[in-house]
Amino acid sequence: MKLRWKTLLAWVCGVFGLSACDVIGGAVAMYATPYGDYNVDLKVTDEGGTPIKGIKAADSFTDAQGNVKLILKGSNFCTIHLQDVDGPENGEFRDTTITEENLSLKRIKKGDGWYTGEFDAMGTVKMKKK
Repeated sequence: MKLRWKTLLAWVCGVFGLSACDVIGGAVAMYATPYGDYNVDLKVTDEGGTPIKGIKAADSFTDAQGNVKLILKGSNFCTIHLQDVDGPENGEFRDTTITEENLSLKRIKKGDGWYTGEFDAMGTVKMKKK
């Protein structure tokens, strides 16, 4: 009977999220995903360094100088997908994916808890022709 009671109690606690924390060595261990705010400045070029206009990055497009600015609020910044959506107009390029490891990050605001803070992220991405 005791085993059934403990199983039922564990199930009820799990359903109501009461098992989402643990105490390890006197500190509370929480299970979640860190997130932050990112101000991303990208320059998109071909392999020769020529800027590419019209490359889609998230919900924005590069300008004539190949620059695009993105603001990612409350993001865990996994990836940014770059797509050539204008066809042969500015050349045809392969889709490219970048992560924060491809960028220079500078923290401009300290975070607290799972919020890691605000960052300026800058970088150049060289896209390959199809």
